Amino acid sequence: MTHSYKISGMTCTGCQAKVEELLKNVSGVKNVKVDLAEGEAQVEMNHHVTIAKLQEALSDYPKYTLSENVFLQETDKPVSEESRTWFATYKPVLLILGYITMVSLIAAVSWTTVDFMLAMRVFMAGFFLVFSFFKMLDLQGFANSYAMYDIVAKRIKAWGYIYAFVELGLGIAYATGFQ
Repeated sequence: MTHSYKISGMTCTGCQAKVEELLKNVSGVKNVKVDLAEGEAQVEMNHHVTIAKLQEALSDYPKYTLSENVFLQETDKPVSEESRTWFATYKPVLLILGYITMVSLIAAVSWTTVDFMLAMRVFMAGFFLVFSFFKMLDLQGFANSYAMYDIVAKRIKAWGYIYAFVELGLGIAYATGFQ
């Protein structure tokens, strides 16, 4: 028998692979096929496995949630990643980089000249501080996601946590002019 479930919290193919692996390890599950774009999982079972058991398999990764698949009307479907334009996908990152660049240039301009080394130092400080801030918003979630693709974090789980603080330290060092 095959059941369909909604899966939320997946952001990449690494997430897709992780969810498939976790669900395949549940006793009674024969096969799992996860559709990242639709946020759905087709779970083939030898015998009925309760939704609670499937949710329990994902409990170590709280960003992934499994629920009954409620069929939506065509107008209620979320926008899939494939239908978004390149600009719509990267707009937040482009805005952040644009703002950091603008602040860097403003800081580097004086009445008579532009200090490009100061502009670069301010840019690097802003870059590291802003992106470490986003990692700190969900440090455990970042560490778990980072461990899916970083070779050091795969072996040393603490590296995912440490990396966010290293990035914060670099931002502070650039901001203070630490040599």
